[in-house]
Amino acid sequence: MTTSTNWPNSERPGVPLFPEQTLRHVLKKKDTGEIIIRNWKSDGQHWDMIGYSAQWCSETYFYEGACLTPTQISEMLSGERERCARECDEKVAFANHELTASGSHEETRYWIGEHCAATFCADAIRGLGDKA
Repeated sequence: MTTSTNWPNSERPGVPLFPEQTLRHVLKKKDTGEIIIRNWKSDGQHWDMIGYSAQWCSETYFYEGACLTPTQISEMLSGERERCARECDEKVAFANHELTASGSHEETRYWIGEHCAATFCADAIRGLGDKA
């Protein structure tokens, strides 16, 4: 049987999204189309189907997706927002460095603008989770 390419990482067939987390995932049996939900065990990097490898799973099932709770989704979004905001923080630090090294009035104004824009973006990104 050929390896399915619908698994999240084609180099690791049978391994689901977020393999470092113990989560439920939706799988679809290739021969019947039956939908099943199975647990992925992060501690041993295996499915809860005793005796079956990730490779076997990729040959037997299509991967449909992870079953995430609203809390897990919220945590993931919060983490991604914070990573984005930290990128902006790095731009703020760079602008501050360039501001101290600027020699002309025009350069100073430019780096003040960069500092303000990056600070605004970081604050806006961090505030996205507060909106309903």
